[in-house]
Amino acid sequence: MKLLSCVSAALVCFGLVQGSSYPKKDEELSLPALLKIDKLKTLDSHWYTSGNIRLDNGRLIIDSSNEGYGGIWSKQTLKPTSDEWTIEYVFRSTANEEDLKYGDKNGFLFFMVNADSFDVKNTANFGGPSKFDGFQFLINNKEQPGLKIFNNDGTKEIANQISESIGNCRFSFINTDVPFTIRVSYSKSRKWFKVQIDNNVCFKTDKITIPLNLIKLGLAGSVTSPSKELYDVLKLSVWDSLTPDAIDDHGILVDGRIKAAVKQEVVQAHPPTQGRQSIMEKNRQLREQLTGQQKVDLQPVLQRLDGLQKLINGLPHPGSTPVQDNNNNDNINEQMIKLQESFEDFKITLTGQFKELLQGISQLNEKVIGEVREQQSNIEEIGKKVDLLMNHHKEIQYQNQKQDRMESPRDNPDLIKVIIKWILLPIAISILILSIFIFRLRHDIKHSKLL
Repeated sequence: MKLLSCVSAALVCFGLVQGSSYPKKDEELSLPALLKIDKLKTLDSHWYTSGNIRLDNGRLIIDSSNEGYGGIWSKQTLKPTSDEWTIEYVFRSTANEEDLKYGDKNGFLFFMVNADSFDVKNTANFGGPSKFDGFQFLINNKEQPGLKIFNNDGTKEIANQISESIGNCRFSFINTDVPFTIRVSYSKSRKWFKVQIDNNVCFKTDKITIPLNLIKLGLAGSVTSPSKELYDVLKLSVWDSLTPDAIDDHGILVDGRIKAAVKQEVVQAHPPTQGRQSIMEKNRQLREQLTGQQKVDLQPVLQRLDGLQKLINGLPHPGSTPVQDNNNNDNINEQMIKLQESFEDFKITLTGQFKELLQGISQLNEKVIGEVREQQSNIEEIGKKVDLLMNHHKEIQYQNQKQDRMESPRDNPDLIKVIIKWILLPIAISILILSIFIFRLRHDIKHSKLL
């Protein structure tokens, strides 16, 4: 019985450890945590930059200032023995409707190219080389918004026409500040080359085999003036094998809408109103996915326990009689039933905890969204109050000016009064006195003549 318990515990632990394993990250080909560095030169040991690219608050920015283009290229290459790998980069665009007219000038690129097939000084292709041997992943609004995947053999310059792409998927990235995650994965043994956007399949084929060449990675972008669009690079990570997210497809991106595949049938799974999923929709899908994974992942463990039970039931016990063997088998069966019941209880408890955790995350997201909306409402209210104060100030200023204009004519009579009082009145008095004096003088002269 102790042996059975140990074996069962070992199987459970092995399943948990196996499920928690994660591929090794290639630190030389992955960008470091950009929030932890404060200078672009910190990247010089493994990367070199070109054009107008700068570091600001944990992101690499490419905009229309200075030269209007920029790029960053790895100094290291993918391991030449790599038959499996996963590359994941996160970007964000600030484009709006005004930037649609620059669809043929603005663009963001990710390159996977042969190290000896391109000139890093060639920036004619949205800040990157126009001639190369490898793959190019272009995001712009020309012809259709979204991602276009191109392959070139290095003998000609790429034209970036959607008709020449090996794959594309439509999605809108304007009027949103939400980052997008692009994941490129390759497996020679599984015979796949796959591109995902936010965990949804954009492109997948078994017709591509990548030779074991020295492959360099690059990110480049171009923004023409006077466009205000800018591209943010938030993350670039490389793993030496397939990651769980690369293996698991949450949905299929078709014409800008996300569809889920169930039992080899493509059905519409809660169609969103636009190409991006809301936080609540992603939480709902994650909850359903975790519940489904629990049901699937626990079946092998139960099958192994049943197999162990059958093997133990068939083992003979030396020195024991058939009756004793039957009793022992009954005891083992009872213990196995109890163990299975305990395991079922543990599974139910674990499922409940997962549901509570997801509910907590959903509530937290709702709370955050509510707080953001409340803050936005407060800001709008403050803006209205500021506008009201400005209007009130202008009204007061207008009233003061009007009052000054009304008081100006009243000052003239006061001035006339002052002039009459202090100038004209003394003159009149002086004239009167002089007239009296002259009159008296004439009267005296006449009087003297008469005498």
